[in-house]
Amino acid sequence: MVKNFRYEEPGAVALSGAPETPEAVDWLHDQGVRAVVSLHPVSPEVEARMAEWGIAWRPLLITDFASEAPLGMVEALDFARECAESAPGVLIH
Repeated sequence: MVKNFRYEEPGAVALSGAPETPEAVDWLHDQGVRAVVSLHPVSPEVEARMAEWGIAWRPLLITDFASEAPLGMVEALDFARECAESAPGVLIH
């Protein structure tokens, strides 16, 4: 399980804390998550488990929350939109 998981758009776009363990990725897969936009780094084990499940992963790492929007934000949002349309269950954490 991950902290504060909820679908903002039922079956399409979810928000939560970061998956911190491979078992959390298993749980997300059971909830229908098929793509993840990461605003924080994930461990190599978590990244590997996402690959095992075929969960698309796009990092958009924000290191300074006081600064301008990071480069790549438009691309990450496009990725999330495309995934939500073609394979619902996009998690943004």
